[in-house]
Amino acid sequence: MPDNIDPKTAGRSIPDVPSRNEMLFGMETGPILAIITIVLTFAMFVYFVHLAGTPSKESVELRFATKSLAEAELKFSQASSSKAERLVPGKLDELRKERDKLKNQASCAKEAADDAKDRRGMVKDFVLYILGVLSSALTTIFGYYFGSSKGSSDKSLALNTIASKNQPPPQPPVQPPVKPPEQ
Repeated sequence: MPDNIDPKTAGRSIPDVPSRNEMLFGMETGPILAIITIVLTFAMFVYFVHLAGTPSKESVELRFATKSLAEAELKFSQASSSKAERLVPGKLDELRKERDKLKNQASCAKEAADDAKDRRGMVKDFVLYILGVLSSALTTIFGYYFGSSKGSSDKSLALNTIASKNQPPPQPPVQPPVKPPEQ
């Protein structure tokens, strides 16, 4: 008898003990991963709805700059048409400088808003891609747990149970007859 065989268990079948990897990545983790995928799918959907519904900071700044510029344009046009305002020294120049400053701010805000819109579009595309992948995984999960794969798995388990009950006990190996030596 080899040295590495325990004499107490020699000849007996040792039940299969699952390894650590089988326990980590086996049947126990399937439902957990399915739940995580479902939660991620809904979280990404909520994030996408939030992303699509809220205006960017840059677009809010652009609206404010445009409104301020319109007010400055109105003041400047009123001052240039009024004789009393034109007679005040430096008032028209002050309004012109304020208007030019607001034009510059509005143009910068427009560029920032356009850039933010492009970036936001890329983020939306990425979120939609991830949402599609998660939705596909969700479909697969539902198909497994509630569809034909679950039924097929149950059927296979039932057939294996029936087959193991109907198997005859193992037979000892048949040895060929020994021929007498020839003389």
